[in-house]
Amino acid sequence: MRTRFLRGNAAENNGLTLPEGELAIDLEKMALRLHVGDVLGGYEIVGQQAYVPPVGPGPTTLLAGDDQLGWYGEVTGEELITYSGLSTEVGLSAGTLQHDAESLWLKFAYQGMILFVAKKPIRHSVSWDNINAVSAVYDDVSAPAIQVGGNTLRVTLLTGGNADPASGAGGEWNDLIYRVHQSDPTGTNWASYTDADLVVGSGNGRGSWMQETSPSNASYRVGRGASSLTYFGTAASSTAPSSNGWRPVLRLQA
Repeated sequence: MRTRFLRGNAAENNGLTLPEGELAIDLEKMALRLHVGDVLGGYEIVGQQAYVPPVGPGPTTLLAGDDQLGWYGEVTGEELITYSGLSTEVGLSAGTLQHDAESLWLKFAYQGMILFVAKKPIRHSVSWDNINAVSAVYDDVSAPAIQVGGNTLRVTLLTGGNADPASGAGGEWNDLIYRVHQSDPTGTNWASYTDADLVVGSGNGRGSWMQETSPSNASYRVGRGASSLTYFGTAASSTAPSSNGWRPVLRLQA
């Protein structure tokens, strides 16, 4: 059953006196008028367009999970940004660019935010210090921001430890990357990417730098994925063998 209210422009609503508790609609001001019987025009309740958080490029409907921990699917470099384009935007030229022709991103919902994680490490032979030199490690105001289709995205590293300093595995690597791998330790299995699909276990850049510090040595930083999906280790932040990779995450700003 549909409920209909009196409606009209502002002037028409100003001339109304309705019984207590009845509503009328002002189509000119997009407002409700609450009437109490003896007040001409009633009391105005001004509406405001509902805020819908941006979801950014790519799929707009979750394939699994929710806005706290969810999976949208893949986004192409044409929709978001290519790997070479991002390197240029943030000014990171250290190491060697790779997988630029593919430039795919994994789109997640995480703790009420939208994250785009590079499907593969986009540069190898790069040190944590190289990444930090362009401020693309931590999610703070110093992190570089890029503009894509009216959206602002902050460029950082993933978290991969149980704290910072990190004594063990955890963070966004466990929460997100695990869940799209065919051997997902959580048993959630949002997708079934292989080691080769994600470049973990083998291949240039397989050891993705994370944000966290080693608890035993402040100059060592966490890396994930070097020998397997679940691998957790630390290395000197200045080292840059071919196994060390830059796998950025783009954090959509509301």
